[in-house]
Amino acid sequence: MIVGVAGLALFSAAEARAALTTFTDGFESYNLGQLATTDAATTNPGPNGGPGNPWWAPFTGNGLITGTVNGVTPHSGTQMLRGAAAGDFDQNVVNIAHRLNGDTPVLGNVALDFWFYDTNGPGDANSNGYAELGRYTAVPNTTDYDSSLTASARLGGVTQRVILGTANNTGFNSGVYQARVLNATVTIGSSYATTYINTTAPRSVGWHEGRIVIGPQLGTGGNQIDFYIDNMSSPVAEATTTLANGYNSLVLNTQEAGTASTINYFDDVSVSAVPEPATLGVLAVGALGLLGRRHRRAGVSA
Repeated sequence: MIVGVAGLALFSAAEARAALTTFTDGFESYNLGQLATTDAATTNPGPNGGPGNPWWAPFTGNGLITGTVNGVTPHSGTQMLRGAAAGDFDQNVVNIAHRLNGDTPVLGNVALDFWFYDTNGPGDANSNGYAELGRYTAVPNTTDYDSSLTASARLGGVTQRVILGTANNTGFNSGVYQARVLNATVTIGSSYATTYINTTAPRSVGWHEGRIVIGPQLGTGGNQIDFYIDNMSSPVAEATTTLANGYNSLVLNTQEAGTASTINYFDDVSVSAVPEPATLGVLAVGALGLLGRRHRRAGVSA
């Protein structure tokens, strides 16, 4: 127990020194209805308009804050985020460079955790719902979005997309979940359609925990990226990218236009800093040192 507490204290200290601010959202504090601050709905602003809301959208009528609906209960609390309607193109965005990282794109050592509900499980060819860390040139560093651009252009100029969830494009396997990384070498999972990955995680109906871990920036400028679903110790996909663009956007794609008619649900989303391996080694050594001192003190007192 002493080692655990000491290790936790050291870990917390390392996190406190990181530039990235932890972001957590269980969607409990919002009004029911459209989440994005840019969604006007029938009033202006909409039900969740205002500068305190970090979520915006490149389209209108995006994801909805809702309670239990269609037989789906929120993963925790009483509220969650869902796609507005079948065939919509619904995206909700947080500018992590501006909101979490001092107006600077994140270059690495970041994790995105989230829960998503799989409505139909294996064989569903109509689901396109995912969480993403991406880099978009149209997304500014110093404000949430560029209000001078048309709404559809505010999430433009993609230079990196790291996604995890479901996809239904040519080459996907409806029996497993999908990931995506641009300009990457895939080492776990099966690559298809150039940038997509069929993971090794089988689909099943219900809530699932997803995690994207982007490691430190490599000498090439890119990162090793690990994807997890439910089992947080064994990646279901892994890839290494050479792109040095960094990441400025958290995106929840709750619905996709076209053939993606399955409604998607998300809850309990968080972005956090991940200590570099060298830092973890220092923490381990520190914990062992504390353990040794504890043992020596126990010997003296005996």
